[in-house]
Amino acid sequence: MINKKITLSILKESRPDENRAPFSPSQVSNLLNKFSNLKILVQPSKKRCFKNKDYLKAGAQVTNDLSSADIIFGIKEVDISTLIKNKIYLFFSHTNKVHQYVGQLIKDKAIIYKKKLLKEVIKKNITLIDYENVRNVSGEGYRYLGFGRFAGIVGTYNTLNLYLKLYGKQKLPRAFEINNYKQIKKLINNQNFNKLKILLTGSGRASKGAIEMLKHANIRQVSINDYLNKKYDEAIFSNISTKKHVKRKDCKDSSYKDYILNPSQICF
Repeated sequence: MINKKITLSILKESRPDENRAPFSPSQVSNLLNKFSNLKILVQPSKKRCFKNKDYLKAGAQVTNDLSSADIIFGIKEVDISTLIKNKIYLFFSHTNKVHQYVGQLIKDKAIIYKKKLLKEVIKKNITLIDYENVRNVSGEGYRYLGFGRFAGIVGTYNTLNLYLKLYGKQKLPRAFEINNYKQIKKLINNQNFNKLKILLTGSGRASKGAIEMLKHANIRQVSINDYLNKKYDEAIFSNISTKKHVKRKDCKDSSYKDYILNPSQICF
């Protein structure tokens, strides 16, 4: 089995705002040097954060044809029309809660798309491994894979940027257009968010990244009690854990594991 030829591949992301990659050229080079039976294909992309030529130098083959791949890696939802039958895919599909909407009339385009994606995955006999669901089966069901800190950083930067746009202030470039954390911190540090009040939920890596960015934006953190009862002449935020804003529908005691494994039983 160890001598069997295995072909991995990296998808070209279909979303216009996605420039991340599941493997860097240096990681590709390390894998190919370590495993002589491994072959890596990379779909060419002009918007990916790494250049096609860098993957070529690392030893990968740059091609649009992934039909020979055993395992296909992506980041975000895959374009349904490009799915190849009988393959193994890894990406963030965001389909794990679709079952909640079975039998319901759905108008939300994002949910409709996820349902179509899941149906096509089943129809084409695809093995879908969603990064979000690679979890520890014991304890609190923690995820092994996630973009964590930087997801919080970038999401918060883009949200604050949207606030500036909505209130007629000078809009900043999107985070993926800058692609430089030092420059992002410098830009956000020079903005004025007036008396903006933000309530941030969660206590994981993403929320920690969000807090990091809010502090770079000079938005002060206050306790939940002060957030609810005091008035401020400056931008502030407060952070509460999941347990503080969710509960089971039947009012029974709950845990983080319960929240993850039984989302249909949870209300906000």
